[in-house]
Amino acid sequence: MRARAVAEEEFRLDPQRLIEARREADLLWPVDPVHIDALHAWRSKYGPLIGRRAEHERALERLRARGRKVVAADGNETWDFGGKEELRAQHEALATFVADLIDFSEGPTSVAQSVAERLALSAAIRPATIDNHRLAWRAARTRIAGHPFYGGYELAPQLGLIPLGPDPVSGLEEFLHLLARGPDPRARCRRAASSSPRSWAS
Repeated sequence: MRARAVAEEEFRLDPQRLIEARREADLLWPVDPVHIDALHAWRSKYGPLIGRRAEHERALERLRARGRKVVAADGNETWDFGGKEELRAQHEALATFVADLIDFSEGPTSVAQSVAERLALSAAIRPATIDNHRLAWRAARTRIAGHPFYGGYELAPQLGLIPLGPDPVSGLEEFLHLLARGPDPRARCRRAASSSPRSWAS
């Protein structure tokens, strides 16, 4: 009985957890190795919420079985509970929550997918932009320190950027912003680790 009561309490608190999960996910920017532990913790904390989605969907089906579906002329669906306001309010709240949970957990633009991608990128971005381009960073630092335009500035390697070398006209240094290119940043990280960035910077 106690286990059942705990499960019911977890179920009841899920709408508030969804709000908290969105808020906490918004704080886990930018893509950076310092966020790896927090991103793992977020997935551990809110994975069970996503796992209970099917239970909430079944609860919605059971509630709808107590009413009648009404389809309007424009195709919109509503549910009639015979004037029982409590059931109508429960249905509205649960239907809204289930739709929000699906949006949160499913699809390429979902919060859950965004967190998964941020975790993968946070682990990959340092090797892709710094560790695998140490010679390029060393050369860029030497050129910048000796160029009169920069006034002796000593540039440290910058996470997320890859040196491309000096512009042939101005002589100023150019850099590739890894996460600003193309539809799949994880693929860019893999490519940056295995090829010359100048070959795909244009």
